[in-house]
Amino acid sequence: KTEQYDGTSWSQVGTATTGRHGAVGIGITTAALAVGGITTGRLDVVESYNGSTWTETADLNTARGYAGGVGTSTDALFAGGSEPAASAKTETWNGTSWTEVGDLSGARQYIGTSGTAPAALLFGGSPSPLSATTEFWDGTSWGDSGTMGTGRSLAGGSPAGTQLLALAIGGGGTTTTEEFTAPAVATVAQEGQV
Repeated sequence: KTEQYDGTSWSQVGTATTGRHGAVGIGITTAALAVGGITTGRLDVVESYNGSTWTETADLNTARGYAGGVGTSTDALFAGGSEPAASAKTETWNGTSWTEVGDLSGARQYIGTSGTAPAALLFGGSPSPLSATTEFWDGTSWGDSGTMGTGRSLAGGSPAGTQLLALAIGGGGTTTTEEFTAPAVATVAQEGQV
Protein backbone atom coordinates (compact mmCIF):
# COMPACT_ATOMS: atom_id res chain seq x y z
CA LYS A 1 0.00 0.00 0.00
CA THR A 2 1.03 3.62 -0.53
CA GLU A 3 -0.11 6.59 1.52
CA GLN A 4 0.43 10.23 0.66
CA TYR A 5 0.60 13.13 3.15
CA ASP A 6 -0.92 16.50 2.20
CA GLY A 7 0.44 18.47 5.16
CA THR A 8 -2.50 17.60 7.39
CA SER A 9 -3.52 13.98 6.88
CA TRP A 10 -2.61 10.71 5.18
CA SER A 11 -4.66 9.13 2.40
CA GLN A 12 -4.21 5.82 0.60
CA VAL A 13 -3.21 6.18 -3.05
CA GLY A 14 -1.93 3.76 -5.72
CA THR A 15 -0.74 0.30 -4.70
CA ALA A 16 2.78 -0.76 -5.64
CA THR A 17 3.04 -3.81 -7.90
CA THR A 18 5.49 -5.56 -5.53
CA GLY A 19 5.03 -5.71 -1.74
CA ARG A 20 8.38 -5.60 0.08
CA HIS A 21 10.39 -4.21 2.97
CA GLY A 22 13.83 -2.63 2.90
CA ALA A 23 13.20 -0.69 -0.34
CA VAL A 24 14.72 2.77 -0.78
CA GLY A 25 12.42 5.65 -1.63
CA ILE A 26 13.88 8.31 -3.93
CA GLY A 27 12.31 11.47 -5.37
CA ILE A 28 9.19 13.48 -4.58
CA THR A 29 5.48 12.58 -4.22
CA THR A 30 4.69 13.15 -7.90
CA ALA A 31 7.89 11.58 -9.30
CA ALA A 32 9.30 8.86 -7.06
CA LEU A 33 11.17 5.55 -7.22
CA ALA A 34 10.91 2.49 -4.96
CA VAL A 35 14.25 0.71 -5.41
CA GLY A 36 15.17 -2.86 -4.44
CA GLY A 37 13.91 -4.43 -1.24
CA ILE A 38 13.27 -7.83 0.26
CA THR A 39 10.46 -10.41 0.22
CA THR A 40 11.62 -14.00 0.70
CA GLY A 41 14.84 -12.94 -1.06
CA ARG A 42 16.52 -9.74 -2.30
CA LEU A 43 14.81 -7.90 -5.16
CA ASP A 44 16.18 -6.05 -8.18
CA VAL A 45 12.73 -4.55 -8.82
CA VAL A 46 12.39 -0.79 -9.37
CA GLU A 47 9.04 0.99 -9.62
CA SER A 48 8.29 4.60 -10.53
CA TYR A 49 5.39 6.61 -9.09
CA ASN A 50 3.73 9.52 -10.92
CA GLY A 51 1.55 10.78 -8.08
CA SER A 52 -1.22 8.22 -8.58
CA THR A 53 0.10 4.92 -9.98
CA TRP A 54 3.19 2.70 -9.76
CA THR A 55 4.86 1.25 -12.88
CA GLU A 56 7.75 -1.22 -12.95
CA THR A 57 10.82 0.18 -14.71
CA ALA A 58 14.31 -1.18 -15.49
CA ASP A 59 15.68 -3.49 -12.78
CA LEU A 60 18.83 -3.00 -10.73
CA ASN A 61 21.93 -4.90 -11.86
CA THR A 62 22.27 -6.47 -8.37
CA ALA A 63 19.29 -7.33 -6.16
CA ARG A 64 19.61 -5.62 -2.75
CA GLY A 65 17.63 -4.21 0.13
CA TYR A 66 18.38 -1.74 2.96
CA ALA A 67 20.75 0.36 0.85
CA GLY A 68 21.34 4.10 0.75
CA GLY A 69 19.74 6.12 -2.01
CA VAL A 70 19.39 9.75 -3.10
CA GLY A 71 18.29 11.70 -6.14
CA THR A 72 15.26 12.11 -8.35
CA SER A 73 13.14 9.84 -10.54
CA THR A 74 15.48 10.63 -13.47
CA ASP A 75 18.88 10.95 -11.73
CA ALA A 76 19.49 8.64 -8.77
CA LEU A 77 22.22 6.87 -6.82
CA PHE A 78 21.77 3.54 -4.98
CA ALA A 79 24.66 2.26 -2.83
CA GLY A 80 25.50 -0.52 -0.40
CA GLY A 81 22.73 -2.68 1.00
CA SER A 82 22.14 -6.33 1.75
CA GLU A 83 22.73 -9.09 -0.86
CA PRO A 84 22.11 -10.79 1.85
CA ALA A 85 25.64 -10.03 3.16
CA ALA A 86 26.50 -6.32 3.25
CA SER A 87 27.43 -4.89 -0.16
CA ALA A 88 29.72 -2.10 -1.39
CA LYS A 89 28.13 -1.90 -4.86
CA THR A 90 26.90 1.41 -6.27
CA GLU A 91 24.55 1.97 -9.19
CA THR A 92 23.40 5.17 -10.90
CA TRP A 93 20.05 5.75 -12.63
CA ASN A 94 19.63 8.06 -15.64
CA GLY A 95 15.86 7.76 -15.95
CA THR A 96 16.13 4.77 -18.27
CA SER A 97 18.68 2.28 -16.93
CA TRP A 98 20.94 1.42 -14.00
CA THR A 99 24.74 1.40 -14.40
CA GLU A 100 27.16 -0.13 -11.91
CA VAL A 101 29.88 2.35 -10.95
CA GLY A 102 32.60 2.66 -8.25
CA ASP A 103 32.11 0.75 -4.99
CA LEU A 104 31.92 2.22 -1.50
CA SER A 105 35.15 1.93 0.53
CA GLY A 106 33.59 -0.96 2.45
CA ALA A 107 30.47 -3.13 2.42
CA ARG A 108 27.62 -1.57 4.44
CA GLN A 109 23.85 -1.73 4.79
CA TYR A 110 21.33 0.43 6.69
CA ILE A 111 23.12 3.59 5.49
CA GLY A 112 22.10 7.22 6.18
CA THR A 113 22.02 9.59 3.20
CA SER A 114 21.91 13.23 2.20
CA GLY A 115 22.46 15.24 -0.98
CA THR A 116 21.74 14.50 -4.63
CA ALA A 117 22.82 11.83 -7.11
CA PRO A 118 25.76 13.82 -8.50
CA ALA A 119 26.76 15.03 -5.01
CA ALA A 120 25.75 12.48 -2.37
CA LEU A 121 26.82 11.95 1.23
CA LEU A 122 26.47 8.49 2.81
CA PHE A 123 27.15 7.80 6.48
CA GLY A 124 27.06 5.04 9.05
CA GLY A 125 25.66 1.57 8.54
CA SER A 126 26.41 -1.97 9.63
CA PRO A 127 27.55 -4.85 10.03
CA SER A 128 28.95 -4.69 13.54
CA PRO A 129 30.70 -2.82 14.79
CA LEU A 130 28.37 -0.05 13.64
CA SER A 131 30.09 2.18 11.11
CA ALA A 132 30.94 5.84 11.69
CA THR A 133 32.33 6.19 8.14
CA THR A 134 31.22 9.13 6.00
CA GLU A 135 31.77 9.08 2.23
CA PHE A 136 31.02 11.61 -0.51
CA TRP A 137 30.21 10.89 -4.16
CA ASP A 138 31.76 13.24 -6.72
CA GLY A 139 29.80 11.88 -9.67
CA THR A 140 32.46 9.27 -10.47
CA SER A 141 33.84 7.76 -7.27
CA TRP A 142 33.53 7.72 -3.48
CA GLY A 143 35.91 9.68 -1.25
CA ASP A 144 36.50 9.68 2.50
CA SER A 145 34.84 12.54 4.34
CA GLY A 146 35.82 11.69 7.92
CA THR A 147 33.93 9.83 10.59
CA MET A 148 30.97 10.53 12.82
CA GLY A 149 31.45 10.73 16.58
CA THR A 150 29.18 7.70 17.06
CA GLY A 151 28.79 4.69 14.79
CA ARG A 152 25.16 4.00 13.87
CA SER A 153 22.88 2.22 11.44
CA LEU A 154 19.46 3.24 10.13
CA ALA A 155 20.22 6.89 10.89
CA GLY A 156 17.62 9.34 9.75
CA GLY A 157 19.19 11.59 7.14
CA SER A 158 18.22 15.12 6.26
CA PRO A 159 16.10 15.19 3.09
CA ALA A 160 16.81 18.90 2.74
CA GLY A 161 20.49 18.32 3.52
CA THR A 162 23.29 18.47 1.01
CA GLN A 163 26.67 16.89 0.52
CA LEU A 164 28.16 19.84 2.42
CA LEU A 165 25.68 20.17 5.30
CA ALA A 166 23.65 17.27 6.71
CA LEU A 167 22.18 15.70 9.84
CA ALA A 168 22.49 12.12 11.10
CA ILE A 169 19.50 11.63 13.39
CA GLY A 170 19.49 8.77 15.90
CA GLY A 171 19.66 5.26 14.48
CA GLY A 172 20.67 1.85 15.76
CA GLY A 173 23.22 2.24 18.51
CA THR A 174 22.44 5.85 19.50
CA THR A 175 19.79 8.50 20.07
CA THR A 176 22.15 11.38 19.32
CA THR A 177 22.00 13.78 16.40
CA GLU A 178 25.18 14.85 14.63
CA GLU A 179 25.63 17.67 12.15
CA PHE A 180 28.00 17.25 9.23
CA THR A 181 29.69 20.34 7.83
CA ALA A 182 32.14 19.86 4.99
CA PRO A 183 35.66 21.08 5.70
CA ALA A 184 36.62 24.42 4.22
CA VAL A 185 38.51 24.22 0.96
CA ALA A 186 41.73 26.20 0.88
CA THR A 187 42.12 28.73 -1.92
CA VAL A 188 45.45 28.44 -3.70
CA ALA A 189 46.77 31.33 -5.76
CA GLN A 190 47.76 30.42 -9.32
CA GLU A 191 51.16 31.37 -10.63
CA GLY A 192 51.22 35.03 -11.59
CA GLN A 193 48.35 35.94 -9.25
CA VAL A 194 48.46 37.52 -5.85
